[in-house]
Amino acid sequence: MNFAGPQEDRLKLEHCYFANILEQEDDVSSSFAETVPLAAELVQSHESDLTAMPRDLNLTRAVSELEKKMITHALDQSKGNVAGAARLLGISRQLLGHKITKQGLRPLLADIKYKLM
Repeated sequence: MNFAGPQEDRLKLEHCYFANILEQEDDVSSSFAETVPLAAELVQSHESDLTAMPRDLNLTRAVSELEKKMITHALDQSKGNVAGAARLLGISRQLLGHKITKQGLRPLLADIKYKLM
C-alpha cells in the first residue's frame, strides 16, 4: 500500500491495526474450535440431566453443579493436567485453579494424579 501526504502515519497505523484484529480473530476462532467439542460432548453425556428440570429452580446452584461437572470432565480428559483442562474449558489456568478450590475438587485432582502413578 502506498501512502503519501500528511495522513501517512495515521493510515499506516489504521492498516496495521486492522491486520492485528484479523490475526486476533483467528486466535479466538482456534480457541473456540478446541472448546466446542468438549462442550458438545458434555451436553450429549448429560442430556438427561439437562431435560429434567430441578424442583427448586435455583440458577446459582444449577450453574455451580454444571461447572463442577465440566471441570471434573476436563480434568479427567487431561489426566489431571490443570493447564490442559483449562485449555479445554477455554479459561486461564489460574481461574481454573481458583474454581477447583472453590468447588472442593482438590481431592479429586489428587486422586486422578495418584491413579496415573
